[in-house]
Amino acid sequence: METGITTRRAGYADVFAIAAFQTAVWNEAYRGLVPASYLERTTVADRELRWADRIGRRDILLAECGDGGTRGVVGVASSSPRDDERSGPRLELNSLYVARGMRGSGLGARLLAELLHDAPAVLWVFAANVRAAAFYERCGFAVDGHETVDDDTGLPEIRMTRL
Repeated sequence: METGITTRRAGYADVFAIAAFQTAVWNEAYRGLVPASYLERTTVADRELRWADRIGRRDILLAECGDGGTRGVVGVASSSPRDDERSGPRLELNSLYVARGMRGSGLGARLLAELLHDAPAVLWVFAANVRAAAFYERCGFAVDGHETVDDDTGLPEIRMTRL
C-alpha cells in the first residue's frame, strides 16, 4: 500500500469530487464492458445529483492521496442497509471505485475493510466484470445465485454475499 493515503467519511462538500472521480473511473475501467452510449451520455453533473442524494442515505468512505492543500481522490466506497426483500445479509456494498494507478495496491481491500469491517454483506457486480468478481472473492464474497439487470446500463448483474 502506498503511503500518504488517508481515508475519511465523505460529506456534502465532497459530492463534486466523488462525481468527477466516479465518471473518470467508469470511462476508463468500464470501456468495452458498459455500452459506450451510456458512458458518453452520463456526465459529472448527473452523478453529482446522485451523490448529493446518497450522502444522507449511505455510509461513504473517501481515500485521498497527496500532501498539503493538494489532495486528490483515489478511492470511494459506499454501503447502506438493503431495501429489497431477497434473503441474505441486510448490509449492501453499493460501490467501490479505485483509481487506475492504485488497483492492485491493497487500497480496494482497505476501503472494503474500513467500510464494512467483518460484517456480513451483499454486493452486485456486472456479470462480465471478471476482475471485480475475483477481487470480491479474495475478500470473502461468493456468488449466491441471485441475478438482475442493471436499470441504468441494461447489463446483467450477479449478487455476491459474504457471511
